Amino acid sequence: MAGVDPSMGNMTIMTSTGETFKVLTAPEADKTEDEIRRLQQKMAHSLRINNPDNYDEKGAVKKGAHVWKRSKAYERLQQELTDLFRRKTATRKCEHGRIHNFLLQIAGTIRIEENNWKAMQKVRYGKSVLNGAPSEFITKFKSKAERAGCEVQMIDPKEFKPSQHSVIGDVYVKHELWERRVPMGGSSDLYMDRDAAAALNIMCADPGAKRYDLELLAGVVQAAKPSWLSCGVVVENPTPQMRASDRELRRFLRKGLVPKSVEECMRNRFLKGDVTTCRDGTSDVCHEERSSLTSETPSVRGGLGPRS
Repeated sequence: MAGVDPSMGNMTIMTSTGETFKVLTAPEADKTEDEIRRLQQKMAHSLRINNPDNYDEKGAVKKGAHVWKRSKAYERLQQELTDLFRRKTATRKCEHGRIHNFLLQIAGTIRIEENNWKAMQKVRYGKSVLNGAPSEFITKFKSKAERAGCEVQMIDPKEFKPSQHSVIGDVYVKHELWERRVPMGGSSDLYMDRDAAAALNIMCADPGAKRYDLELLAGVVQAAKPSWLSCGVVVENPTPQMRASDRELRRFLRKGLVPKSVEECMRNRFLKGDVTTCRDGTSDVCHEERSSLTSETPSVRGGLGPRS
């Protein structure tokens, strides 16, 4: 079983064994942003030169209908931009497919938070939603999981509030959006990455019973806490709140896990069906060591990075 906390640009994955991954959804596709911006600036400059009467003194487009003259250079730039968007879409689909294959490798039941991406797109995250395409990611993953014999369950965030639920104790605490580390809860003085905590809560949410499986949640926390501490998923506040200034505390809470590509997260994993450790001393991603795949994992193999 695995829980997925989706975001515009990355996915945080938590398994029932405590393995935690923060994966970039489309790292290579994002690299084309500078080239797209350069072409759009050239096109805007070309329009301004060939249509001076359509702009006012401040450089803004005049109100009303206009006839636009487009030069051959503009049309060539437009073709380049169209081709760049096409290649960006193809790259993003390929990268989504790698994450799909990875998810199908690690679990037979995957629970995903069901967000309203259209609402986020209308507010202020339009460009981020366009680049990461999380809705397309989830839709295609459902179809792929069904063909592989896996079960995908969508978790309602309004009902379960995974970002507010403490992983220790059945309490809800609302956090600011900038807080990337949150207290684990109870009497513990440990802080956990916010997205990892949300993914853990999503995995332990029971949509049928409409409540959290607190026994499963406590078991995963107890078993995986040493691994989380060793690789930065869980950290101890170096400056206790009684002595820390507001600035020091805010700086500490703002630091979360650094998302990585699928290849970086899964290097040397799932080769010939064996799970090997891929922990390095400075990695921000936790991988608990396992000797074999879980029994519920379907037999699906995909390109997950370089092979030895």
